[in-house]
Amino acid sequence: MTIKAARILWRHHKDGKTYPYYQRFYPAAVRQMLRDMGRDQKIVKRLKDLDSNCKEAELLTARDKEDELFECMTAGLSAANARELTAVAAQQSALAYLAARGIEVGSAKRLQFAQSNKMRIELDLELQENVAEAAWRLVNGEPEDIEESTLVSDAFNAYKRNCTSKYARILDRFIAATGDRELNESVNKIVSRWTSNQLQTRGWATVKKDQAIICSALNTKLNELGAGIRIYGYSFKEVGGSKKYVTKQQGILLREELIEIFNMELEHCDRWAMILSLTCGAINSEILPLTQNKDSIGTLKSCPLVRFPEGKTPARRRHVPVPWLPETPDFNFGENRLRARLSAIVKHQNPAAKPYTFRHSADHYLQAAGATEADRAAICGWSNMGRFHQYGDAGRHNEERLLPLVEIQKRAFGWLFD
Repeated sequence: MTIKAARILWRHHKDGKTYPYYQRFYPAAVRQMLRDMGRDQKIVKRLKDLDSNCKEAELLTARDKEDELFECMTAGLSAANARELTAVAAQQSALAYLAARGIEVGSAKRLQFAQSNKMRIELDLELQENVAEAAWRLVNGEPEDIEESTLVSDAFNAYKRNCTSKYARILDRFIAATGDRELNESVNKIVSRWTSNQLQTRGWATVKKDQAIICSALNTKLNELGAGIRIYGYSFKEVGGSKKYVTKQQGILLREELIEIFNMELEHCDRWAMILSLTCGAINSEILPLTQNKDSIGTLKSCPLVRFPEGKTPARRRHVPVPWLPETPDFNFGENRLRARLSAIVKHQNPAAKPYTFRHSADHYLQAAGATEADRAAICGWSNMGRFHQYGDAGRHNEERLLPLVEIQKRAFGWLFD
């Protein structure tokens, strides 16, 4: 009877016996590189001297040794998401691997040819190609003198010192999706591929803006280094200059869907967040800061007044009256968890919707209620609509400007909350 254990795979051989194999996937960021090279994304190796008759203690001890070896082998990665090992990281990984195996640097010179050849075969089987080459050079006593290279993360970290938090989040998302790597001409293909993938699910105007920020960060660093190369990324124009992508129609939640959602048995924090999302066009990053400042919720002639302190743009700093806002709840989770909770509620009624659909719906129902562009800008925080942000500071308590918004809110959403 075989023993069940994590990361242990049993295989039946022609001799009629079953043998244990150690199976483990490479770090997530490395798997894409291996997939592009047509190689396996996991390591599978037989545990020597063990079969189906082995004791559980022997099996777990062998597995723990392989775990330790695997961790040491990958410890040389400069970052967990480094999909393409640089020469420096490859040599560090090779050194860690040799130390874990107890192999001394330069030891191959004292071995016979057959033993040396066997070691070379084991390195090629167990390590990635560039790590295996670095390990073999070390075993032969020929470590490579490598100069530290500039990575994409270095360029982004320098750019973040002088950019807004919004731009920093875009750079972080790019690194998380593509991994860290040496900053050279090959990054052009990575940026282009990332942009192409983003266009499958996001609007072309937003993706084009994100790519411009990424290219600006990379080119700023390249200019400092005097590299003489430029990162251009994906081209958004076809031959002849016409736009290949058009603005897609944004979906909204129908009245029947909104009634069903708010008639559900909801947690107080979820209902509170969705009221703000619909009546103010608030997104997740704007909602949670309101709970951390007791002055964020005030009153305007006995009507609750929500003071949004900040947002993705300066125009998002605004005051919005919400007649139906209940008492502020306590949140014991963060932005990602809030997004997941609201997504589950919304998709129960409309699988194609998401929390951001509340913001689109807010604009739709405000327009249907006859709200002007300036009023919609005041409520949702749009900077390119009307003149509200030019002649009246949305971040100040201005009763003459805010009182009319109460009636506008009642016309737009009274059918749902009254």
